[in-house]
Amino acid sequence: MVKMRDVAAYANVSTATVSRVIRDPKTVKEVTRLKVLDAIESLNYQPNMVARQFRTNKTKNIIVVVPDITNQFFPKC
Repeated sequence: MVKMRDVAAYANVSTATVSRVIRDPKTVKEVTRLKVLDAIESLNYQPNMVARQFRTNKTKNIIVVVPDITNQFFPKC
């Protein structure tokens, strides 16, 4: 799995710059932004959602509690 620091090393920028390109690209110079986006595409970088959830303490999961899952009504809801 490619990490943000791998993208930063490939583009020869800091990990903070890679993060800014992903979160708020307007704050980064055009040349640098294109370099980072090229590195992201070349390395096929995908953000690690587990790490993001751990850092932010938000999972975006919904828990549903039902009294009896074997009841025909509840599995279909």
